[in-house]
Amino acid sequence: MTARKPLVSVVVPVYNASRFIAECVQSVIDQTLKEFELILVDDGSTDKSGAICDDFAENDARITVIHQQNGGQTSARKAGVAKARADYIMLIDADDWLAKNALEVLHATAIKEKAEIVTCDSYFHFKNYKIVAAQPLPAGSFDKQGLMKTVYPRMLYSGRFFYFGIYAAMWNKLFRADILKPNLAAVDNKVKVGEDGLTSYGAFLDAERVSIIHDRLYHYRNYNDSITRSYVSEQFKSAQLLIASLRELSKKKGVYDLTTQIDYYLMYNVRSIFEEEFLYITKRSLGQRLTYLKSVAKDAEVRRVAQSLDTTGLNRWSRRCIELLAAGRFYRLIVATLSHLAFREGKAFVRRILKPHRS
Repeated sequence: MTARKPLVSVVVPVYNASRFIAECVQSVIDQTLKEFELILVDDGSTDKSGAICDDFAENDARITVIHQQNGGQTSARKAGVAKARADYIMLIDADDWLAKNALEVLHATAIKEKAEIVTCDSYFHFKNYKIVAAQPLPAGSFDKQGLMKTVYPRMLYSGRFFYFGIYAAMWNKLFRADILKPNLAAVDNKVKVGEDGLTSYGAFLDAERVSIIHDRLYHYRNYNDSITRSYVSEQFKSAQLLIASLRELSKKKGVYDLTTQIDYYLMYNVRSIFEEEFLYITKRSLGQRLTYLKSVAKDAEVRRVAQSLDTTGLNRWSRRCIELLAAGRFYRLIVATLSHLAFREGKAFVRRILKPHRS
């Protein structure tokens, strides 16, 4: 006898998430909507994540575990989505969790409004506090005309630097399967920065009807016990690939010209690269970091966008950053970045970042 088709497929890529995966899975099991399937994709974890997933699957027939060699988050998502049987799919991160009624509210909204995508608000959990992550766009259901008028003009850039109108993330959205699958399949597995947006924004451009709700249904964990991170030495190359992919997406879809919004997104990525190069402990010397950042600042596209972008209305630091990039004042930008971070992070910051991390 064929198993009954679930109402929602929940896909979770899992990589070395043994500290949090049980809480994530339990939040799905505890949903008020019980007609779901949960697909856990163990992406080559080297900790106990895979075994934890298997334990859950042994005790709940709605849970399936896929074990694969490490291929990255996009590869894991694709593997999970390929197995999904429901008409609606939600992708969540292994260290996050859902509000108890999340699937019920999202699915009911999709059915009632005939929406291909439903997006909700979230909580961001930091180590000692949490904040509400509210979407800037108004609640409501938007047909294509409404999307063209209200959503697309502020989708990547809400008008406030830098806040998305629609979060790039996939985790606060319920997608109809037929609109998610082709857009996820089109994403290059090599994109490591901002890959969510390529799927989310592609799906939004294809959609004929979308619902935005302000229910806080997703809990995003935004902290780590260590200030030492897995350093992305090629972050700018990844950002360049993302920006190029977004430009190609906008051109290929031909629905709405996102050029200016993508330009602002590029500047946000560059500003973040400058900040993170000093914010996190890395194995690079100060000289190596300066050489790397100089190559970013001298990039032809970065200079072109910085020189053409309207900075009216931007906060003081963002406006100053873009103006210094446009003028080619590299060392002024370095001093401004360090001053900004020292003020924001505290006095210990400067002493710490001048020394490379030694493991």
